[in-house]
Amino acid sequence: MSNIVLIKTSLVTRAQATTRVWDIGGWLDTWFAVIGEILNIGVWSRYFGSTGPFRGVEVSVEKTQTNPQAGKIEIIAADPSFDVGNVEIRSLDNGNFDHSNILLDTLYLLKRYLDPRFNFTIRILSPFPPGASVGTSAAVEIALGKAITGGELPLGELAKIGWRAETEIKGGQSGIQDHWGSDFSGGVGLYTVSSYPETTMRPVRISDATKMALNDGLVTVCYGTHDSSEMHNRVISGLEGEGEHSPRLARLRGLALQAEDALRRGYLTKFGRIGIENTEAQKALCPELVSQSAEFIIQTAKIHKALGWKVNGAGGEGGSITVLMSTRSATEEFVASVRRYAPSDWKIFEHRLP
Repeated sequence: MSNIVLIKTSLVTRAQATTRVWDIGGWLDTWFAVIGEILNIGVWSRYFGSTGPFRGVEVSVEKTQTNPQAGKIEIIAADPSFDVGNVEIRSLDNGNFDHSNILLDTLYLLKRYLDPRFNFTIRILSPFPPGASVGTSAAVEIALGKAITGGELPLGELAKIGWRAETEIKGGQSGIQDHWGSDFSGGVGLYTVSSYPETTMRPVRISDATKMALNDGLVTVCYGTHDSSEMHNRVISGLEGEGEHSPRLARLRGLALQAEDALRRGYLTKFGRIGIENTEAQKALCPELVSQSAEFIIQTAKIHKALGWKVNGAGGEGGSITVLMSTRSATEEFVASVRRYAPSDWKIFEHRLP
């Protein structure tokens, strides 16, 4: 069941989608891995210690009537790479638009829902800064699709559209887990790639006690921005000669199923160790995937006896790492240490599972 939030009025539609953290088996959802299982946790988020609501990426679409065939699109976002002003809807029919803008690429694949008798003003809010490596771009694409379509598409359809927008239309590199995770937006999910990009998913049912422990113990530190397509290209260049049977990819295989079993049984110590093992496997793929900033956070997590940690997404010099602590008080002590010694522009987030 999706936890996407839809609020419809006569003129405005809003939708939210979760971002994802702690992606186990990431890189197995790519064309060069071909097959694999990935587990991730979809979360609502806010700045650590704040009193505001936990939220996901939110997209609102406002429709205002205009002259026939004169409809235009305006996109307003904190991330300037998403912004566009007054793009004619009819330009999507002939492909005459900026293909570097992932939201226009997504709208191109959803153009049958864009009535040219209307202007569309699209506003985007996100709890995370751009390039945080938690699947924010995919969440924006999925929330946009939900708002444009009114949530009428079945689970998985918007995931496919988001993936096509990033790869076929924009021409970038992309796995599939981010789009599926945001389309599901239901907490913990296991995603099986049978032959890239063909994917199925199943929700991972966990106890209330395990959910509460994850809510108390998961904390994400964002230490900069990065370009995931660029990082994909670096990893691909190092794996081209090894193919899908690469021994470095083999280190990742099976970890998602182990993580699923650990969460179902409530074995959070084991779940934390799997995150550490996955992060070490990422480093073996490409040392640059685990940056010096991530290593600093890992050392701080060790001092505070963290259960585990996981560099999120594609990794790299920018991005984020999620740490799992054993209790809320331990989480607070860890965050205090990071804030004491880390650069002031780093952002720290706490989470709630849907």
